[in-house]
Amino acid sequence: MDSPILILVIALLFALAIESQRIPDRHLPESPSPPSLASPPPFPRPDPPPPPRKPPAHKLNRNLGPPPQKGKTNEGKKIGLMFAGVASLLQVCIVAFLLISRRQLLKAQNGYQRN
Repeated sequence: MDSPILILVIALLFALAIESQRIPDRHLPESPSPPSLASPPPFPRPDPPPPPRKPPAHKLNRNLGPPPQKGKTNEGKKIGLMFAGVASLLQVCIVAFLLISRRQLLKAQNGYQRN
């Protein structure tokens, strides 16, 4: 790893990094001549800021539909509850099927062993 080419490349990268961070010498602008003894001219006052704008009327009167009623569930909740109900019903049916098939297999095995 101590090859001279590797060391040279690292040294060049280091030198480039230092050069890129260096601030070039800039000549400062000449300072203005000292102010005269006469009073400076008055500064013009800036215009007052314009009054705040009101939003257009068509954006204020948006019809968002009727407000939701508190006693009723929305359609998404209904579909979610139906899905959960069907899933739980399927689980109960699968467990019942497995118990019945297990019972039948045990009866069949015990019946063959008696002979």
